[in-house]
Amino acid sequence: METTFQDLGISFSLYKAPIKEASGYRGLGTCSICHTPQQHLFDAEEYGKEDSEVTACHSCLKAGKAIIVKDTEYGLITSEQIDTLMTHPVPMSKEEMNKSGFEEVIVEEDEDFGVWVSRKLTKNIVTELASTPNFISWQGERWLFCCQHPMTYKGVWKIEDFHKNAPNNGKQFFETIVEDIEEGLWDEKFGDCVTYYVFECKKCKRLRVYWDMA
Repeated sequence: METTFQDLGISFSLYKAPIKEASGYRGLGTCSICHTPQQHLFDAEEYGKEDSEVTACHSCLKAGKAIIVKDTEYGLITSEQIDTLMTHPVPMSKEEMNKSGFEEVIVEEDEDFGVWVSRKLTKNIVTELASTPNFISWQGERWLFCCQHPMTYKGVWKIEDFHKNAPNNGKQFFETIVEDIEEGLWDEKFGDCVTYYVFECKKCKRLRVYWDMA
């Protein structure tokens, strides 16, 4: 079994993958915020000071004294979003709107991209996301949602993992939970360049998977 944060005596409800998949984890050291030594540290920003660079402990992240900027399918979350609860706007078509379950606000209309939309999340959601480690990815992490709540990151899967976890047929399982599938993915025509990021809903247990490549 690979080491998890829970094995270290700290836990994150939205991150259940092995520690080796976490980006910005720095091991033991002295927290930049509370100055407590021998703490597990993470790259973060001091709350209210965008672009500040600190290494914060689990306790300071949970207390909201430092945040980990989080990119999600509904938009970026920084210190500003902790206060306003409105995500940074993302582009979409008008047909894609009103499917998230959250209040949506059109910030700008664009001839090329359609509309730029912000979602109003809850305080619990933005603070939980901002205190959760990011994961290593090729093109930048993108946190997924289900049941109006951020999903739990389970880790990276390979094709054999879809076989192992499938209730019946591996390929059918793959085609059910992987989003934006392209021809050749299941047959591994792209080799090791493709990575699958697996999320599970805390409420309905649904799996969602997005992928990217080097």
